Amino acid sequence: MTENRVDPNLQLAVTAEQEGIELTGSLSVGFDETKDRWSVILRLAGFDEGMEEWERRGIQTTMLYEGYGIASVPSSQLAWLEQQSELIYVEKPYRIFFNQEEIVSSREIVLPKREFVPSGEKDQIRKQETKIMSNGGDLSGIGVLVAVLDTGIDVQHPDFFRENGTSRVLFFWDQEAAGTPPMGFRRGSEYTAEDITANPDIGAKFGTGHGTGVLGIAAGNGRASGGRYRGIAWESDILAVNLAAPEENGFPRTIELMEAVEYVMRKAQELNRPIAINISLGNNYGSHEGNSLFETYLTERQSSWKSLICIGTGNEALTGVHAQGDLGETPKTPGQIAARIQEVELAIGGGERNLSVQLWIAEGDELTVELVQPNGRVLGSSRRENEYQQWMAGDTLVLSYVGGPSPFSTSKVFLWDWSVSGEESFIPEGIWRFRLIPGRIIDRRFDFFLSGSEIRGYDTRFLRPEPNTTLTIPSAAQGPAAVGAYNQNSNSPAPFSGRGYTRETNRIKPDLAAPGVNVTGPAIGGGYREWTGTSFAAPFVTGNAALLMEWGIVEGRDPYLYGERAKAALIRQVRQIPALPNYPNRQLGWGVLDRRISAEQLE
Repeated sequence: MTENRVDPNLQLAVTAEQEGIELTGSLSVGFDETKDRWSVILRLAGFDEGMEEWERRGIQTTMLYEGYGIASVPSSQLAWLEQQSELIYVEKPYRIFFNQEEIVSSREIVLPKREFVPSGEKDQIRKQETKIMSNGGDLSGIGVLVAVLDTGIDVQHPDFFRENGTSRVLFFWDQEAAGTPPMGFRRGSEYTAEDITANPDIGAKFGTGHGTGVLGIAAGNGRASGGRYRGIAWESDILAVNLAAPEENGFPRTIELMEAVEYVMRKAQELNRPIAINISLGNNYGSHEGNSLFETYLTERQSSWKSLICIGTGNEALTGVHAQGDLGETPKTPGQIAARIQEVELAIGGGERNLSVQLWIAEGDELTVELVQPNGRVLGSSRRENEYQQWMAGDTLVLSYVGGPSPFSTSKVFLWDWSVSGEESFIPEGIWRFRLIPGRIIDRRFDFFLSGSEIRGYDTRFLRPEPNTTLTIPSAAQGPAAVGAYNQNSNSPAPFSGRGYTRETNRIKPDLAAPGVNVTGPAIGGGYREWTGTSFAAPFVTGNAALLMEWGIVEGRDPYLYGERAKAALIRQVRQIPALPNYPNRQLGWGVLDRRISAEQLE
């Protein structure tokens, strides 16, 4: 694979695999060694539904929206795939991780209860619930779908049931379960509200319960707490997807999330209902400009129906994940740019076995990058586009690749991937340096991005990090609402919250922020706990998006209140906290949304 319609990360991984290198870490994501197959994301033009030749070659394809698709491809057929005229671009999948900070506190507030009252007692209970849960005719999400795509979703939690004991989850796709998958998809099992109501074992997920907390904040009705811990759109109907993880105790990938988005969008269209979709997962692989296939799919799919996708910006602001700089210096002659050699330092802590780094620069800039080991010796240098190299530092293998512009990006990317052989081996600790030697320089800016904090030790980080442009992917996508977190208890920005703006065009991201520190939400088994992170700020906005759609679309006041228009309406409801003087800004976007939107506010 040699052309620039192939994702450079995929090019690096495939080349390494063809060289006989055992893939580990991020390079292995998407590769099934036992079957010698790659899972990839496709963008096609003129796709023929028959695709007999593709099938004959063993390429299994699941088509999504408008030429986007997921394919399982035998390694032997990748070169053939690249040559097909209908292929626009092919992209490697990546793992996606929770946008959750370490839980500050956790407490069981209500003992789990699954029982429902006998019919003879319902009248008295209903009077109590009306007092507790009535919104006085205000907005509550009636007629709107709220979809949460996550892991650890306990759809048996009482907050996702009605007073009569029936499930509010209209459809639940468990991508990991054995059974009958939804039509058009190849895995998992689909359950209806009737299935969930009749069988308490369906969707009784354990683990972290991350998705349970997210769903409850967006749409829980607070039944387990007598209405005290009610979510935002508490009378909406629910769609839920438990995302599959290919590895035991692992994380789902971008391809599982894309399929989940397609599933809930198709359901919304079939039901002819507006939908607010929550994504509280992300990663750090990419340009941070919103132009990956993963992100452009989200933007285009959102625009195809009455929907808004809300995405947390991650928690990487203070993890040393990003380094930024200027390749130039003050010119001595007007109109000239004088370049200077400089170094970016990366501390690699103990116990690391896999690591990846990306460097993004403008295509017009020419740069040679030397990788200097902790002992001061140059391990190798990277410069030419489409050049693959491998270097050894003891038991450590470092792979290098330089990718040029693609149909979706004008930027150039340098890639480095570290791995070790032997169970007792680790990447050498110490300060590694990237020595930047400029040639012709026009744009000047450079951005390094390191593997996300979920898959590396705390001591592995850039020594002079830049907290801006740390929003995780896919929150840089243009169409969806990117949601940061603020500390509602101190009325100040949450320091961990991923920051904007986007890397190349400086688009305003996050769009807004919401409460994200010690937010009370449902937990696995029927109780509640406090959650922290942008994972739990995003559903606050998702629920309010559902209220907007109820007011505008369901009640007929504004039938076009979805997509970018809904995002603009949410931004109009924010307030600006005094801790930051200028708005919009890189931490909170246009401001914070810390209340349930009411119909009166929208009139």
